[in-house]
This record gives sequence, C-alpha cells and structure tokens, in this order.
Amino acid sequence: MRFNPFTSHRLLVNCIIAMFFSACFLSAYLGVLKTYADIQWLDIMGEGGIVLMALVWITVLLISRPPVK
Repeated sequence: MRFNPFTSHRLLVNCIIAMFFSACFLSAYLGVLKTYADIQWLDIMGEGGIVLMALVWITVLLISRPPVK
C-alpha cells in the first residue's frame, strides 16, 4: 500500500499553500521595506527556523495520519 499524504490530504495541502501565498502577498503589499543596516539577521534566522519547524511538523502529521472520513 502506497500512501502519499499530499494527494490524500489534498484540501489541507491546498489551504496551506493558499495561506502561504496570501501571507506573501499581504506582506509585500502592506509591509514597509527596511534598509540593509536595519535588518536583524538573528531575528530572521529565528523566525525562519520556526517556520521550517512548523512545516516539518505539518508534514509529519500528514504522513502519520491515514486518509479516513
């Protein structure tokens, strides 16, 4: 039995992708651009790590959960 979480949980994956693109659009449309000197690289690495951990967690949940109604 082959189990692919991205095809069996299609609605959830599509919602995650839509939320990602809407967050990118809203931050590009409403955000304020910082200069290079104002960027705090430690904050960027910390927030990027949290996003990466959340995506890994969602992927693990999709893999471990069988497609049942």
